[in-house]
Amino acid sequence: MSLITYAIPFFLFAILAELALDRWRGWGVYRLNDTLGNLSTGILSRILGLTYKSLFLIIYIPLFQLLQPYYQAMGFDWSISNGWHLLIAVIAYDFCYYWKHRICHEINVFWAEHLVHHQSEDYNLSTALRQSSGGLQLDWVFYLPLLLIGLPAEMVIVAGALDLIYQFWVHTQKIPKVRWMEWLFITPPIIVCTMRKTRSMWIKTTAAS
Repeated sequence: MSLITYAIPFFLFAILAELALDRWRGWGVYRLNDTLGNLSTGILSRILGLTYKSLFLIIYIPLFQLLQPYYQAMGFDWSISNGWHLLIAVIAYDFCYYWKHRICHEINVFWAEHLVHHQSEDYNLSTALRQSSGGLQLDWVFYLPLLLIGLPAEMVIVAGALDLIYQFWVHTQKIPKVRWMEWLFITPPIIVCTMRKTRSMWIKTTAAS
């Protein structure tokens, strides 16, 4: 099973905890119909995402094998068990994600796909699960540059999963500013800004972490 599958119980627990606090403190950030819409699009995206991930691997793995002489010449030797290697892989993946996300906010055909994530009328942890499952689904194209540094497919998948898990916790209104973190990472207040302003606030808010 993937890391995302293992993280799903945590996602659901966190949503239920925020929902309980919402009811207790009267925040008013959860409505049944909106939350169900977020969860249903998340489930559909997860199911169809397996197809899109397969397409990525069908293209990525043969290219990776084709470039083996180049990797040997450059001395690339990644190990998923090496923590530093995995950290670099996550940073490289997030760099690609930044450009993918930025383009989704700038170019209409990609925005039409990404817009689903911004259509929730409420803003809470369940919004993080609201993902697109239609459109062109060309996300995988943005990660092909990882071939240039010889990143094996399994490390791309793991780095992508870690990147996606990080994005979950920032989709809440109830965590205050942590200013030192905002120099390095995306934080909840930054995401609140970009979710509310949609396309007009992409400059500083399109990375995942």
